[in-house]
Amino acid sequence: MPHKLCDALFKSFRRFFAWRPTLEFVLQFKFMCTLHSPRMKNQINMNNFHTGLFDCCKSEYILHNRRVVKFSRLESLKAFLCPCVVLHENTRRLDLEPNSIYCQNWNCFGYFILTTISAAFASIPGQDGLYVSDNILLGAAALHASERDALMRKYGITSERESAITCFKTSCCWWMALAQESREITIREQINDPYQAPVDMEMEETFLQPIVTNEL
Repeated sequence: MPHKLCDALFKSFRRFFAWRPTLEFVLQFKFMCTLHSPRMKNQINMNNFHTGLFDCCKSEYILHNRRVVKFSRLESLKAFLCPCVVLHENTRRLDLEPNSIYCQNWNCFGYFILTTISAAFASIPGQDGLYVSDNILLGAAALHASERDALMRKYGITSERESAITCFKTSCCWWMALAQESREITIREQINDPYQAPVDMEMEETFLQPIVTNEL
């Protein structure tokens, strides 16, 4: 009896190790599919911006629950022509506590004044005007950087840890940074909203409902 039990255990172990390479391949394949699935990508992106700085023409983003988040492609153009307006809209949509950023209630007006003064000094001939203009423009970039830091703190974004990177984006690529922040706020608002079934699922439920006919 013990010999039969040992033979049965030996055969079981031999079958297990014979299938081990296939099992490892299946597990590895399943892990890779899970890693690259939309749900896992969405969880990984929770500590990062969901759209890139150069996604100016991006008009939609698909969440893990198949919900499609849409935003305007003209947001970058709006941020380039009227950055103070987009800055004010982003600050208002963040719904921050009082005194969370510089000039929280007047950052739109302050940004407009600083950029206007900077443009006025830039029109003065000579290097002195450009030097003063650049220094004043850094003040406007500081207002923008304060709002961007508040956004990253609120949403737990840790991918942009260096203040120098934030300063560079808000001073040299301000329109793309503002548009990226606007898209991020829109995506985060949709993530925090209750789940809504996609249109195709609603259509399936409609078609699966029993058809009631009135018999004459």
